[in-house]
Amino acid sequence: MQLELRAFYVFPGNYSLKSYSLIAHGSNKQLITVLFLKRKAILENNQPCSLYFVQQSFLLEPGIKKYLLRIVNTLSLGLLWLALNSTIGIMYDYAFVHEKLSTGNILFYCSFVLSLTAYLWYVIRIWSKPIDFDE
Repeated sequence: MQLELRAFYVFPGNYSLKSYSLIAHGSNKQLITVLFLKRKAILENNQPCSLYFVQQSFLLEPGIKKYLLRIVNTLSLGLLWLALNSTIGIMYDYAFVHEKLSTGNILFYCSFVLSLTAYLWYVIRIWSKPIDFDE
């Protein structure tokens, strides 16, 4: 897992502030060790400083990121398809045949089947590609 740790070194004599952002593979303890070694090097140059940790964020592995993007893309496109077909079919009354079959009913059901086929083709195409989790 990749970790990002942001730290600020504050130099009280001249009120200057230096920011460091580290991204590394490994644990949080390794990153903090690197930052404290940097602080020790600054202190050895007779520059007193204080070290403040500001933000820590976890960066996703590329394989996991691709997997989560597939899930989000599949769900969002599926919900969009569902909302559009529900709106057109129910609100505009094309999904219901009242007395006789109208042209609007035929066009709605043809577009429903075609869009469902296109959506399923897209989902199958997306999920059939293998994900390399060892990147």
